Amino acid sequence: MGDALKIALVTVSDTRTAENDTSGDYLADALSGVGHELVDRVIVIDDCYLFARGFRVISLTQWFRLCS
Repeated sequence: MGDALKIALVTVSDTRTAENDTSGDYLADALSGVGHELVDRVIVIDDCYLFARGFRVISLTQWFRLCS
């Protein structure tokens, strides 16, 4: 594997919380399990404006790079 990535994990849901976000837990464990660094993890409700605001905050961080 190449260099480890710094990753922000965003769960978009009207029903998930930190206590019951099982898919987020799985992804966080899988990412760290292969050597990547989870630098942020947020849950936002399913609202396009709140998601856009959260994404903008993350994108302003020093380490942000959009990958496809």
